Amino acid sequence: GKVPNDAARAIAAGAKANSTIKTIRMHWNPLGAGVPTIREAFLSNVSCNLRIDHCQFNSLQHSQNKVNLINASGHYRFDLSLSFDREQVQSLVVLGMQEGGENWRNEKLNTRRFSFPCVGEWAMPDAGILELDFVQLTPLEDNAEACPYGDMKNLQRQISRAISGAVRVELIQQACDCFAL
Repeated sequence: GKVPNDAARAIAAGAKANSTIKTIRMHWNPLGAGVPTIREAFLSNVSCNLRIDHCQFNSLQHSQNKVNLINASGHYRFDLSLSFDREQVQSLVVLGMQEGGENWRNEKLNTRRFSFPCVGEWAMPDAGILELDFVQLTPLEDNAEACPYGDMKNLQRQISRAISGAVRVELIQQACDCFAL
């Protein structure tokens, strides 16, 4: 079944009141139509990173990209007509300029490939769907927590047991959200 609207509103109310939780992973939960309510609540709380992959909703209609500035590596899809998505893209533009554009990979605007400039500025379009892979090239901050040996062994075991490449990628993304690997 899907998460009822009352449950989505309760999760959203909790997210707005949150001041301590840093990351919430709701992968594979049947959120369906409740995703926009939950997403908007988490967007108002900039200290919390929400991951809602595979939650039975159209991710193109309800973009879920929130750039983690500690480790921005990942695949992104933005709707440039949305102000929140434009703000997130701008942070990747700044990081891209610092690295001479080398960390933007597989860039597409409305499914057409383009190259992020190595020098100069990039004029962000007012609308369209931007999709890219971003690779963090600068070292993580010195205070990034290293993954403990036991957790690393557990991660390796989980990756070896994963049923698909997508699940392996998801496991690695989750680990990268929590630790410096």
